[in-house]
Amino acid sequence: MASELITPLAILGALVCIPVSGQGIIDGCPSYGCRPSGTFSFSLQPPTNGSLAWKSSVFLGPVPGALGCVGNANNIVCQSNGPREVGYISIDVASGNLMWRDAILRFPVLPIMDIYGDVIGSDGHSLLMYMDDGSLKPVIHMSDWVYPIFSLSITEDSIFMFVSKNGYIISYFPDGVPHAQIPLPGELQQVNGTFHPISTPVISGRRAYILTQFIPEGQKEPGNLGMQRLYAVDIIPRMVDRLHISWVINFEMEAPTPRKFNNRGNVVFFDQDPEEDTASPVVPPRVMVNPDTDYVYVSLPAPADANGVVGTKFWAIKDNQTTSKPEILFKKNYALSSMATYEVGSNGQQQEDRTDGPWKEFGPLWKTDKNRELGVDIDGASSVWAVDAKKKTILEISPSSGNILKSLNVSQLLQAKAVVTSDLMVTRADKKDEDHLVFAVTLVNGPSTAFHSLLKSFGGDRSDNKNYVIQMKGDTVEWVVPTVEDLPGVGQIAGIKTHDSTEDDLKDLYVVFAGDDKSSVVFGIH
Repeated sequence: MASELITPLAILGALVCIPVSGQGIIDGCPSYGCRPSGTFSFSLQPPTNGSLAWKSSVFLGPVPGALGCVGNANNIVCQSNGPREVGYISIDVASGNLMWRDAILRFPVLPIMDIYGDVIGSDGHSLLMYMDDGSLKPVIHMSDWVYPIFSLSITEDSIFMFVSKNGYIISYFPDGVPHAQIPLPGELQQVNGTFHPISTPVISGRRAYILTQFIPEGQKEPGNLGMQRLYAVDIIPRMVDRLHISWVINFEMEAPTPRKFNNRGNVVFFDQDPEEDTASPVVPPRVMVNPDTDYVYVSLPAPADANGVVGTKFWAIKDNQTTSKPEILFKKNYALSSMATYEVGSNGQQQEDRTDGPWKEFGPLWKTDKNRELGVDIDGASSVWAVDAKKKTILEISPSSGNILKSLNVSQLLQAKAVVTSDLMVTRADKKDEDHLVFAVTLVNGPSTAFHSLLKSFGGDRSDNKNYVIQMKGDTVEWVVPTVEDLPGVGQIAGIKTHDSTEDDLKDLYVVFAGDDKSSVVFGIH
């Protein structure tokens, strides 16, 4: 069960973390999850009849653990694996042509991008900034203990942060000057250890949410002391206590749910669903926050090496940022592989001009929008959309009760046996629009006759591809586009809003990263 441990400094944290009124909106998909909050959502005009816009001609080998791309109307930056360079690549939004390559980093995490297309990124060894034209700013070399890391994120004050998987939180000002760093030590059952981050942190305003797992000193695995902890950390531009732990919630190992069994003599047979896979699905730990409601969602697998103890859960927590204590809204026995929710907000402010550091040109992340309608009715908050752990079903989940509102079998929708291969993305044209879902699938046995008929009904050409990108509106498939080179789409699909561009014929765009263990490709759909 979960236990709530409120730190002695929680009340102070609530007093100093004063939300800053929004000055603008997120443009495009500038970071992991397309928002600092990790909601995997963006705003654009969803294509009414998807088609291939371009295919990048740059050669890409297999990218281990590919996370996709970030981008906006000025630049697209992706992970890569070239013949020589294995850092970032920059791709032209209009044509898909290669603009520049990063020759310094080795298999970096996803960077953050400002509205001009400049990026700050890292591989855990070096921290660097590229201007949109590929000009490199002075490289910041980091200590060996920092590696490995999760992807970067950024606060409303444009302070960016990342976490080391070795148990540290690290933050920088946007000009490259260090802001702060703190370790995450802990003690469990009189055993000293460290809480190691296990997923990419997410941010709402100035508050970061970091999901961790306890590992005893001198060990590399949790062993039997399986505990996961969610930290709420305020990232504050002031002289002292810059990384302030406001509260934590502990998720302890839970007793296994008894399974039905048939006793036949001395042998016990556990019942199994006829369609159930014999291999247990992998449930990646994830955290997501909706800044519109201050609801924090946690998808949690059983602690590693828990000797068969099951504990997969889906949690929702209401973070009352003006008080000291968070409120657990619900806990459900859902095993999820990805989750998303449309975010109306994503507001931030222009940072102060800083001239002390090596990078003076980065930012802002937010575009000015004087006509933007701020605020959201919590009762009308966006649904949470998720893909189950077996990647066969899309779920619509109530954001406040956790009840399943809709369950969509992907194979039935496509009339062919299918699994989801990418992250699930949510988009709308505006806050009043209906949710559109965008994701990639693999047809396990290839396209069926019924699938060919479905493809034809969308006006598409016959395709023997196994891999496709899908857009849905509600529970209706709107279009299906074959992936380039029949490679499975992986990681996040970046939404690029281009219809405000000076190029009148440039349509809003989905940027898809696809790859397997032999090669990769980036392509656009409009």
